This record gives sequence, C-alpha cells and structure tokens, in this order.
Amino acid sequence: MPAVSRERWPLILGLSAAPASIAISELFLSIAALVHLVRLLRRQTRVRWPRSLGFWLVLALLQVLLWILSPEPASGWSEIRHLLLLGVVLLVLSDFDRAYDVLMAWKGIFVSATLSSLFLIGQFFYRLHLYREEIAAGGEASFYLRSGGLLHHWMVYGTVEIVVVSGLIGFWSAYPAQRRRLLPIVAVNVAAVVLSLTRMAWITCFLLLVINLLWRRSKWILAVPLVPVLLYGIAPEAVRSYRLTWNRPQTRHRSTKRSRRPIRSSAPSPTFV
Repeated sequence: MPAVSRERWPLILGLSAAPASIAISELFLSIAALVHLVRLLRRQTRVRWPRSLGFWLVLALLQVLLWILSPEPASGWSEIRHLLLLGVVLLVLSDFDRAYDVLMAWKGIFVSATLSSLFLIGQFFYRLHLYREEIAAGGEASFYLRSGGLLHHWMVYGTVEIVVVSGLIGFWSAYPAQRRRLLPIVAVNVAAVVLSLTRMAWITCFLLLVINLLWRRSKWILAVPLVPVLLYGIAPEAVRSYRLTWNRPQTRHRSTKRSRRPIRSSAPSPTFV
C-alpha cells in the first residue's frame, strides 16, 4: 500500500471534512493552497488547470459582477469566499497525481458524510417525537423535521450530499469487490437523503443513478422504477405526507401558518442557520 506524502494530507483532509464542516474544510484547503504555492516557487510542481476551469471562470465572473452591483455587498461576502474556495480546490487538485491519493480523499469524504448523515437521521427522529402533536395538528413536516446534519442548513447538506452520492455511485461501479464494505455507508446516506425532505436532492440523486446505469448499459435499469416505490413504502408517514403536498401550495401555506403558532407558545423552534 503506497504511503501518502505529507504535502497531500492538507488537501485530503480539506476535501474529507467538507461534508461535516465547511469551516474545517476551508482551513485545510487554505493550508493546501499555501503548500502548493511553496512547491510552485521551489519548482517542485507545475500548474495543471482542470478542464472545468472555464465553467468556473464564467460562474465566478457572473457572481462577482452581481456581488459588486448588490446594494448590500457585505451580506454576500460569505458566498464570494466559497467561490474562492472552489477556485483553490481547482488549483490544488493538480497535486493529486496518483490514483491512491484520490481514493483516500473519497474514502474520507464517505466517512464524514456518513457521520453527518447519521446526525441528520438522529435529528429527524428526535424532532419527529418532539413535535408529533404539532405535525398531527396539521403543521408542515419540513418546518419541524428538516435539518442539515453536521452542516446545519438543509440546503447546504443537500448540495454536498449530491456530490457524495455521485461519488458513491461511481465507487460502487468501479470497485465491485468493495461493495460489501460500502453497503452500510450507502444505506445510511440514502436514508439521510430521504429524511432530509429536500426534493431536489431526491430528484438529482435518482437521476444520477439512472445516468450511471444507462452509461454502463446495466440490466438493473429495468428495476429503477421500483426504487422510489420501495423508498416511499418504507419511509415514515411524515415523509410520505410531505411528498403528497408537492402540488398543493395553498395547503402548504396554510399548514405553515398553523405550524408556527405552537412553537411560540410551547415547543422550542427548530434550529435554522
């Protein structure tokens, strides 16, 4: 088993920490950027820009332009910081010149994502028990139950988890011998995606699975329609009822109004960041 050089550890740790803590990920990726800059000055490496750089530059220019034109630019600084972080990732990824280093980073991502997903699952069932009366009275399930795991915000969790699921699908396809070890990780992350109550995460992860099976011309594509049916059947009632309100915006609006009143008078409100 080849050893990982110490110059690559900050990058591996920075990527691995992303599903659990953006702040910790930024710290290690900043260290990785400094290490990469030092190696460039010493001519120990060279810049190898990825093919996706052009797409990032277009996105960066548009986002910076909107930020400059914004009446409150200070409020958007955090998003600009995240944009710069993505640019740093594209820069330092050239240090991954061995497949083993990439595998180490993905394994770290899977571990931290599973921990975050376990935390989300625990939060879901804790809140389901805590707010069972409010939900039974007509309160919207997403208002009480949706969370973001260790990332706190459900939108951040959903975005990161889509990347994690794409990695799990790729790893599952590329390394059949590792599927038995990977199965618990897949089960936890799939359960967390379902319980996250984030429809776009549901749709995107499902499409990633379909695209992968079509690309590999797998016969399992015939069983794909059974996946949402199976997940719907084993999901808690709160998830099933949330799905059924998709095309009823007026009902959702009224239930949200009803669901806010009990929080002020009795139960503590769910944490939103």
